[in-house]
Amino acid sequence: MSDAVLMDGDVERFVREGVFLLKRAFPRELADECRQLLWAATGRDERDPTTWTKPVIRIEGRGDAPFAAAINTGRLHTAFDQLAGRGR
Repeated sequence: MSDAVLMDGDVERFVREGVFLLKRAFPRELADECRQLLWAATGRDERDPTTWTKPVIRIEGRGDAPFAAAINTGRLHTAFDQLAGRGR
């Protein structure tokens, strides 16, 4: 596949370990938007650790536009195609 984004061994690593790192899966600016939305959902201030009063805060699934954009980048879908087969 000429548009491959996974490096040699990534698929095998995923099968063996269940994980691998896909750098630049989506733009940093998009990640920043998603992070801001998540912090807002926690009701905590990311710059003020004194507001971090719980070890875990559960947040319901997000359907905001930045999250939808992050999971639908061409680079990420190309990796999905390499892992599971085109279009799966």
